Amino acid sequence: MSWEVMAGYLGWGGLIEESWRKGPWTAEEDRLLIEYVRLHGEGRWNSVARLAGLRRNGKSCRLRWVNYLRPDLKRGQITPHEESIILELHARWGNSEIGDLKAGKLIHGKSVVIGFVLDIIVANSLMFMYCKCGEFRECLKLFGEMPERNATSWNVVIAGYADSGDRNFTKEIIELVKDMQIEGFKPDGFTVSSLLLLCNNDNGKMDYGRELHGFIVRNELGWGFLGSDSHLGCCLIDMYSRNNKVDSGKRVFDRMKRRNVYVWTAMINGYVQNGAMEEALVLFHEMQVKDGVEPNRVSLLSILPTCGLLADFTSGKQIHGYAIRKKLNHDLSLCNALIDMYSKCGNLNYARRVFEDISFCRDAISWSSLISGYGLHGMGKEAVFLYDRMLQKGNKPDMITVVGALSACGRSGLVDEGLRIYNSAMSEYGIGPTAEICACLVDMLGRSGRLEMALDFIKAMPMEPGPSVWGLLLVLPYYMGILRCRI
Repeated sequence: MSWEVMAGYLGWGGLIEESWRKGPWTAEEDRLLIEYVRLHGEGRWNSVARLAGLRRNGKSCRLRWVNYLRPDLKRGQITPHEESIILELHARWGNSEIGDLKAGKLIHGKSVVIGFVLDIIVANSLMFMYCKCGEFRECLKLFGEMPERNATSWNVVIAGYADSGDRNFTKEIIELVKDMQIEGFKPDGFTVSSLLLLCNNDNGKMDYGRELHGFIVRNELGWGFLGSDSHLGCCLIDMYSRNNKVDSGKRVFDRMKRRNVYVWTAMINGYVQNGAMEEALVLFHEMQVKDGVEPNRVSLLSILPTCGLLADFTSGKQIHGYAIRKKLNHDLSLCNALIDMYSKCGNLNYARRVFEDISFCRDAISWSSLISGYGLHGMGKEAVFLYDRMLQKGNKPDMITVVGALSACGRSGLVDEGLRIYNSAMSEYGIGPTAEICACLVDMLGRSGRLEMALDFIKAMPMEPGPSVWGLLLVLPYYMGILRCRI
């Protein structure tokens, strides 16, 4: 049934409601609806644009809509009010998600020309776009030019500062929060969650995190971690875990009345970050048995390293089975984690089975994980074969891949193969001789008894050899039963 006929039966509002109830649209359905609106939908872009921002399809649908809407912006075939909505859609969902800074600046220029940059919603969306595209200075510049701001404006800037890479409490961010309050806007949950990212023990700002925790409790921000607002609870758990205060994070976790999958995952990840692998595994089981919460993709990614480090093959296999049942087993990051887990558990057949799955789109981490797994278990020939196969398929090695291959050659005594890999990485693929690569080569030469060659290589290293490199040369002869080493 065409959109025109459906609109005749249901009316425009009914058509929107029916499309939402139906579920995800296909690209063709999107295109047909856009064409119908262009022909018959004067004054209806507001509803359509906002619907595109809420579609169940998520990112892929929003980007299609942005591409469909762009020609109308250029031709000026829509009303000013409709244009403001579409500019917001462009800035918020289009250019920020695809990292298209050039298109984002064009939208900014268009909004300046027609005067909509003065609109708070459009300006906030543009600032959001600049932050997502890594242009925080442009965000600050636009923020300074805004004649009027709301709480969202301040939160976008503070969040952008937290994501800008300089994750430290400085006078600048402190003054920003003070100015926000001077203008009459009290920090809310979004403000605090961004500030918690900046609280690091290594820069001596751990006390700020505790102060923010107290601010949450005193002001009952959405009832904080005591009620339904799980976001702040996750941020607090993450802040304490990053600062080696996992026990404090667990107290926050225990006091939360409602714990969803994100809260459980934050606590599990906190245990993993602090080396408490057994506790993380116990909590993972409690999440399902005690609260009946189903793990998501991030939960599985957080817990799989514990199975590898504890060599808990049974739990790892159960997690793999769960991922298959939930159709998560084609996710690239999860497959890489499974390969690493099976390799560390000593079951390379399962690791190879995941690796060879035809639905699995491998990346450099996939190849490196299996190569390192073979090397870890003394299967150097298999590691070299896999490395050569990776090159034949057109995949370029990176530093981690080369380190894995050289380590495998060293453990298996494949010196000639290791030298070939090293020379090709340097000459053909432009990989510099990093400290890790040099240490692997010294280890390989030392294990094979070629101590003078190892010494000559150390003398020719482009960087100053560290204690780890000299230590290898001194210790390896004793492992081999050689009591003399000429240095």
